[in-house]
Amino acid sequence: MLDLRLIREQTDLVREALVKLNTEAPIDAILELDERRRQLIAEVERLKAERNAESKRIGRLPAGPEREQAIAAMRALGDRIEQLDAELAQVEARLEELLLEVPNLPDPDVPVGPDDSANVVVRHWGEP
Repeated sequence: MLDLRLIREQTDLVREALVKLNTEAPIDAILELDERRRQLIAEVERLKAERNAESKRIGRLPAGPEREQAIAAMRALGDRIEQLDAELAQVEARLEELLLEVPNLPDPDVPVGPDDSANVVVRHWGEP
């Protein structure tokens, strides 16, 4: 499986290699899912930081309606985090599936051709 960073940072190289292999892979879908994954991770981390700050604030509040409202808001925040975590797990699973569809990149010295008839004999071993 190719490294996601390679696909993200050297997309043109990967596309050219796939052309050499006369194959296709869902590069655009991989890049879209990667972007969505990054967005979800950032959002989850932001919400967790907000939840931690709110939790500390609740600890300092006296018992009363303001504290109850803050607790309810924190529960809603926790529910949102759970939803995003579930979506993130789905995105990561789909991304993994798509990454498995991408073949390894050929060596730059490999001749381009429709099939093995374009191969070059480098050396012979034993009797032909």
